[in-house]
Amino acid sequence: MHRSGELTERIICDFARTGKFEEVTVALSLLCSLPADVTERALLDEQGEMPLIVAKAANLSWATTKILLSLCPQGAISSHDLDEALKNFSALSVASARKVIEFYRLRRE
Repeated sequence: MHRSGELTERIICDFARTGKFEEVTVALSLLCSLPADVTERALLDEQGEMPLIVAKAANLSWATTKILLSLCPQGAISSHDLDEALKNFSALSVASARKVIEFYRLRRE
């Protein structure tokens, strides 16, 4: 899907909506050029910041990112935490998120 250009935000959203964590992990690792294990750890970040960074670096919308957050290990997210996540997501630029991802990629190498 990635090689043929068919790996779209809609596909990732569908994976997340149906609870396909592994597929979401692989899709985001491909879009962000990160190893799958690094992407998995980012998505499982209990602080909730790394999923936002990965989603922003992949240029995903807030609607898709919100669904991704539902895959997080802490379960249901309170409305207050969701509001904070939206505020942080909105303040984060794609360029800044990609710099963080590049840091993780270089650190891994």
